[in-house]
Amino acid sequence: MSSDHKLPANHEIYRILRGEIEHEDQLINHRLSWLVSSQAFMLTAFAITLNAPVLFVNPIYAKLNRILYQLLPFTGMVSALLIYPSILGAIIALQRLQSHSRGRTPADLPPIHGSSLTIILGHCGPLLIPWVFIVTWLVLLSPRWD
Repeated sequence: MSSDHKLPANHEIYRILRGEIEHEDQLINHRLSWLVSSQAFMLTAFAITLNAPVLFVNPIYAKLNRILYQLLPFTGMVSALLIYPSILGAIIALQRLQSHSRGRTPADLPPIHGSSLTIILGHCGPLLIPWVFIVTWLVLLSPRWD
């Protein structure tokens, strides 16, 4: 019989809740990593299109460059908008788990989660970084640059 079966019920609940909270936290981290990686790739590609030669060897390259110049900001903004709900979903799941865990921490173990302030501050990055990229792409799409 494993040592897990010998845990008191409140310790087992603590372990399960803590594991679920860690899982959702990792999902947020992975999703934010996807976002930042994809945005870095698209911003780099966009900068390369801006530095394209004035005269191309083949006229089709000029057309493709114009398409990329228009498509990359749209793609960057849409990908940020698509990743944002998945980050929001994980944060909502975390809040539910944290609410469910209140008052269930055994006295001999540390709290399952931090204070309300540290939770709010910890969620600022995942909730706001997508919007930084969305606004950046909106500015780049602005017609006043044409």
